[in-house]
Amino acid sequence: MDYLLSSAAVLLWTAVLLRWRMLRGTQTDRSLWSVLLCFAVAVSMLIDPVRQQTVVGPVTSFLYASGTFSVSVLACAATRSLVLSTTDLPSRRATATNATLAVAAITAGGVSYVLAPPLDGMYASLSQSPQQAGLAGPFLRSGAFLAYLGWALAGMLRVTRTHTRGASDDVRAGLTLGAIGCGIGFGFIALEAAVVVLWAGGAAASGRPADAAAKCVALVSMSFIVAGVLRATVARPLRAAVHWCWELRAQRRIDPLWGALRQAAPKGAADLALVMVGHRVRLVRTVIEIRDRQRILCRYVSPDLCTAALTAAHRSGLEGSDAAAAAEAAWTEVARRALLAGLAPRSDVGAAAGQVAAAGGHNLDGEVHWLERVSTAWRDCELVAEFADAHEARSPAMTGVTR
Repeated sequence: MDYLLSSAAVLLWTAVLLRWRMLRGTQTDRSLWSVLLCFAVAVSMLIDPVRQQTVVGPVTSFLYASGTFSVSVLACAATRSLVLSTTDLPSRRATATNATLAVAAITAGGVSYVLAPPLDGMYASLSQSPQQAGLAGPFLRSGAFLAYLGWALAGMLRVTRTHTRGASDDVRAGLTLGAIGCGIGFGFIALEAAVVVLWAGGAAASGRPADAAAKCVALVSMSFIVAGVLRATVARPLRAAVHWCWELRAQRRIDPLWGALRQAAPKGAADLALVMVGHRVRLVRTVIEIRDRQRILCRYVSPDLCTAALTAAHRSGLEGSDAAAAAEAAWTEVARRALLAGLAPRSDVGAAAGQVAAAGGHNLDGEVHWLERVSTAWRDCELVAEFADAHEARSPAMTGVTR
């Protein structure tokens, strides 16, 4: 059990440290960071080796047990507040109610620890007999925590049921995961209540397996709730970050082809004069200028040459889209060399342009992905250089033009 708690604590603390910049973000970002922090502290305090190293006397035992209780309540309160903010339902009344009940539960827990000084864990008095500890402390403590937890879980389930349909995909998936976690959380409430009842009836030994099962159920419930919170709040920014990295990589991959075409045709009809260029705007400009220059190069390519490039690609062992990308890179290189050599454009440009129309994609991402493959073939595929060199050998006017 300690192994599972330790693994969960490591993951939560890693998320807390990696996402500390969320404190500078929106209210939802700060709420998410608070939830992660509360869960990280609560799980860490439930690990037995951590408790044994921290608790050295009655005073620290009292502070540790009451602190564990308080942080657990705060984790519930923060999660409920975040769920409300995710679904655009926060209001002053709901926020005040949530805060008031959380403070009331924490106060009741503190009073219960005064009535029954703890020995270990959140329900520390359970290690004593009912005659030694009395019933008031444990019942007040468990009643306050479990009642608040049940209220928070019921509220989150109600939000999930009423706002799943109109929410975005990420929020809907997050709410669904959270609802599963809330349902499992009610199992924890039942098991923990059974532990207290068995202890009060003098069957503490029978309650220990139920207490261990309650901890496992609580960990599973917390995992689903945290996963739902992360899916609802972090999935979209994470996808945006991944897409941003993909665009930077794509820009680096198509830059060689772009530079070579700009060398052959420094001025294009669709060149964009931009003073401030972000990475996405620069990528759009690169795609437009590559396609514009390929239309210029069409005047230097015959339909037979395009067919020959595709045939050569198939003979080299390439198939499907790989062969098409290599063929496009090959005829582009032949036309680039012809333009640099100063050859005159062909008269049958219409037919040629129709046959060398770029494959590309139906949107910007599709175009970028295709030009990545063409640029990679132009740079790395031996077929491209061999095909261009063979065509150059048959055209004396192009002699001496290389990459």
